[in-house]
Amino acid sequence: MTSLTDEFHDTEVLDFDNGEPVIIIGNGEGALPDVIPGSCILFNQRRLKLRKRPHQILRVLNSRTTFFDSEDDDYVVSLSSGEKGESRSLSIEFHTVAIDLSEQLYCWPSCGLVALFWAVGRGLDVSCYQMELSPTLSRDVGWPAGYAPPTVFHNYLGERRLALTQLSTTPTRITWPGILLPEVRLPLIRLEPSASSSLSDELRRLQDSNAPVTSRRKQLGQLVSQLIMDPSMMLAAASDIEAEKFFYLPRNVRHTDNWWLYDYEASLIIDSFVTVLRQYQQVIYLVGS
Repeated sequence: MTSLTDEFHDTEVLDFDNGEPVIIIGNGEGALPDVIPGSCILFNQRRLKLRKRPHQILRVLNSRTTFFDSEDDDYVVSLSSGEKGESRSLSIEFHTVAIDLSEQLYCWPSCGLVALFWAVGRGLDVSCYQMELSPTLSRDVGWPAGYAPPTVFHNYLGERRLALTQLSTTPTRITWPGILLPEVRLPLIRLEPSASSSLSDELRRLQDSNAPVTSRRKQLGQLVSQLIMDPSMMLAAASDIEAEKFFYLPRNVRHTDNWWLYDYEASLIIDSFVTVLRQYQQVIYLVGS
């Protein structure tokens, strides 16, 4: 069995001093550069087909799904040179960054976000590809009732909040066109977030409802329609950090109150709402910063 570290086996020990930005490539869609002259970060089993190999590859593996041994149940960083000492040191660095991010997200962060903040923390310039941090929340009609895809176990609204804030803080050091969404059209007058009940309050009421699921779906659809039609309410919703917990699933628990993430029809409503919510979030954390 070929080790992942055999992909590029003769590069030097970790070296970012060639003046090129670190390229982070996620597992999403989109274009890639034809040539990666500097270092590259990949995740899990991702492979690249390039005319010229990168100067150096860091492969970040989720230790839940890999045969690599890890003392920490999170990430293993594999250096393309196969230097075990350096790889272990990098794994510890990634773990430290992940702990810090999890305290801001109230959820374990994705590998991509950890890689971004690790690189920025090292003072490196970064270019991100195929890493939009906006996976769909829509369920497939054929999925078993108890199945949830891995992406719903991350707080991607919170990850976008942190990423956009970092992008606005260090705009010259991060190139990330894929994270930008079409700008939402706001009225020319200055809008203030609505003072009515918060998104968290409204979703909590739906969680606590004992009504039949058909009725709850209808109420959810009415809520979403009402919010999307009012820019001031959407700004308030996008500012409600507490509401992020309603759009992902907690790990290692048997029950969740976020029933709409397990219901096919409700998941379509939630996904359409979050798609618009991300645009208003961009106004707050990037355009309005």
